[in-house]
Amino acid sequence: MFCSKCGAQIEDGTKFCPKCGQPAETATAPESATAPASEPVSAPAPAPAPAPAAAPKKPKNLGLIIAGALGAFLILFILMIVILVQPKKINLNKYVNVEFEGYQTVGTATIVFDEEAYTKDLKKALKIKDVKVKDGDDLMKALEKEAKSMAKLSTARGCVKAQLDKSSELSNDDTVELSFELDNKTAKELGLKFVGKSKKYKAEGFEEINVVDPFEYITVEFTGISPDGYMNFTYSGSIPGINQYNFSTDKNYSLKNGDQVLMTLNLDERYLIQQGYKVKEFSKIYTVEGLDGYVTSYSELTDDFKEYAKKEAEDIIASYCAQNYSTDYQQTPLQYAGYIFMERKPENYSGYYNGLYVIFKSALSHAENKFTTTEVYYPIYFYNILSTKDGMTSEKNTSVYGSSRLPSNSGYSTRGYINPIKLFSELTGGYKESHDIAGGDGFEKYSSYQEVTSLSDISESYLSTLSNEAVSVISQYCNSDYATSSHATNFSCVGYYFLNAKNPGSNIESNNRIYVVYSATLSNDENKFETTTVYYPVEFQGIVKLSDGSFSYMNQNSISGSVSLTNSWFNSYSTKGYTDGTKMYNDLITSKRTDFNYSVSEGLAQFGN
Repeated sequence: MFCSKCGAQIEDGTKFCPKCGQPAETATAPESATAPASEPVSAPAPAPAPAPAAAPKKPKNLGLIIAGALGAFLILFILMIVILVQPKKINLNKYVNVEFEGYQTVGTATIVFDEEAYTKDLKKALKIKDVKVKDGDDLMKALEKEAKSMAKLSTARGCVKAQLDKSSELSNDDTVELSFELDNKTAKELGLKFVGKSKKYKAEGFEEINVVDPFEYITVEFTGISPDGYMNFTYSGSIPGINQYNFSTDKNYSLKNGDQVLMTLNLDERYLIQQGYKVKEFSKIYTVEGLDGYVTSYSELTDDFKEYAKKEAEDIIASYCAQNYSTDYQQTPLQYAGYIFMERKPENYSGYYNGLYVIFKSALSHAENKFTTTEVYYPIYFYNILSTKDGMTSEKNTSVYGSSRLPSNSGYSTRGYINPIKLFSELTGGYKESHDIAGGDGFEKYSSYQEVTSLSDISESYLSTLSNEAVSVISQYCNSDYATSSHATNFSCVGYYFLNAKNPGSNIESNNRIYVVYSATLSNDENKFETTTVYYPVEFQGIVKLSDGSFSYMNQNSISGSVSLTNSWFNSYSTKGYTDGTKMYNDLITSKRTDFNYSVSEGLAQFGN
């Protein structure tokens, strides 16, 4: 048989054409042109015209149809897979809008989000269904499922941030722009993709707002005395939402003229805007003024008060001297020597607000040389000096401060100080922590000093000054203690012993000392003792160098040493000082070497060094 498609011969029984694959059809042999032999043969009749042969029908290719169907199904399947794995796109612009509220110049813009629709669509995209628990369900599994769903939903929400480029201080026709900040990397892991275009909105609908000044209704009053003044205030306004208790100050006590106090309105601006107005300012500075004030520095004292204080001090000192000095006392005219001013520190609340020592000095001597001519300083104290609109007033102490022993053998003393360093130290020592202290008009040099530690540190001019004072001490002693028949002559400065403490203490007088040693020839007209050389060491303690470069000492003692000039008890003569230079060196230097370092000037080296 033959293939109905390609015409190739096919063996019987074959189902498909070996050449083209077409299913084989059963083929029949064509009829013979001659009759079978058993049939009689008749004369041939004329044959009719043969009808045209019909074209063979082409069978369908079933294999191609099946292959095409499979290919189409595969494409559709792949397309469905691609569609299913694509992230679910969520357009944020569907859910977001901007609303405006408030007043002109202080309007606000707020992002309005359709939370319900957004959550619904987000759950749908994440395939989150509400968990329903039925009887018999495992509650823990249901809760775990719910927790996982909520965590996924929360993570998805965190991928989106909507923001405005400006949201406050808005006026009508201002433009604000809404934009999105998206984390699509995290969103992709959830099968999501967020999209959102920036969009501009025009502000509108703001009404005009009232601007008010709440401090216009504040009345301030300063009371008390500077620097301990007080600030009081009252509010008399009727602005809605504001009362006196809404105001506060950074300080309302311990005030002095010139201080600045900051007052603040403690209300939220948004709250005030809701009330329909805006305040001009939330704070204001007030300057303290008009208080009677305690003077805080010497420079604040008026010339009139300075003259008053000097006159009062001079009167008090003169009155003291007139009442306490005998007619044998001789005194040079009082001379103004300077002042010490003390101001109480702001953080301190004890003691006087201020204090002023007005200091005069004069040289005091005795007609019968009972003591050495000595310069005495007399301090008078004025305190709580107050400046008022009518001038300055103060309280005062009507006695002379301090007490000093005059250089003598008779125990003479006086009110006041013979040493200005000690005056400054004693009168201000108790106020160093509580007050600021300053000296002036020449007395400032006594406010600070350095202790001298070596004889070589002392200037030649000051050694000369000490020598002169030593001569005065020795002369006073000789004139007052020696009999008229005894005479000290040929005075000469031999030299100096200087001692400095190895372990200095707080008492300056004990930390160093200098002995100025003079020699003289001592004789007696009646030959009561042999003419001899006497050494007179005069002691000065606490030698210091002042801030202006000059020197001073804290204390002066009389002549050191004592020696008998005769061996007869009924004809006894003695003197202060030494007749033996070696003993003098031993008493003043060697015996003190445990506690003091020492130096000896050239003139005294003959007795020991």
